Amino acid sequence: MPKPDTAPLDLALSRWHEDMHSGEPSREARTLRSQLRRCRTTDDARLIGGLYRVLREGGVTGSVYDSHVLAMMLLPYIAQNSDTREGDEITRGASFAKTAGQEKDGQPRMRDLRFRRLIEHETIADLTLPLIRALRLLKGEAVSLSHLTRDLNAWSYFARSPDAKGSHPRARWAHDYYTASLPA
Repeated sequence: MPKPDTAPLDLALSRWHEDMHSGEPSREARTLRSQLRRCRTTDDARLIGGLYRVLREGGVTGSVYDSHVLAMMLLPYIAQNSDTREGDEITRGASFAKTAGQEKDGQPRMRDLRFRRLIEHETIADLTLPLIRALRLLKGEAVSLSHLTRDLNAWSYFARSPDAKGSHPRARWAHDYYTASLPA
């Protein structure tokens, strides 16, 4: 699978996430957050003008894939970004699946059956609402926005290319989920 440079998009999403969740978000960030929360599909989100500004800041020109749109749609639901940013450099934090698999009160934050149902989805369109529900279920736990963006891009690639080579992101998610609660 080709590895696109997602650093500019990661940086733009990180900046917007920070603005949306700051104590005093900008008017534009509040508006975008509100509009994104009302979206139920990636087609709904494509009707928001602010989405294209953020994607352009992230270096996305030409084709805007559902994976890019879904990454934007998830910004309001990720309470904490586990990535660290120094200037234009981003260090990835804990993946979504690792956070979902970490134990809290003796149970994974997301139950096994719900997780397995989530990763069964083939397309970004099918993954949209279940992933939003899953992020809500994590109730403010830190998730790596850059990991999620990379995985959504790969998910979209595998959905578009039936003869794709390499491992599907669901395999990495399963590994992260099931190893999250194992002792080090």
